Amino acid sequence: MLNYRHGILLLHPVDSRTIMPDTEAVVMSPKKLIKRLSQLARQRCQRFEWRPDQGKGSRGLVYLGSNRAVISMHAKTLTMGTLHAICKQLDIKVSE
Repeated sequence: MLNYRHGILLLHPVDSRTIMPDTEAVVMSPKKLIKRLSQLARQRCQRFEWRPDQGKGSRGLVYLGSNRAVISMHAKTLTMGTLHAICKQLDIKVSE
């Protein structure tokens, strides 16, 4: 692709305009996430507690160590933003 700026010819290949990350999308249901958090707590010797009665509607609270997060149970799969927010609140990485 040719581009003229201020009288200077700039050459930019089309494929260098967009860089796609090599990360895979994590698809996880709320039930699967709770099960995985329980396993992670056992590995780390941390307190884990799932309290479906403490949330409003179809939401429940998860305690991992001294952190807590609200998990919505009405979704079939969690969106990436929701999953990242839950992991940030629980102070863990998505890859864990």
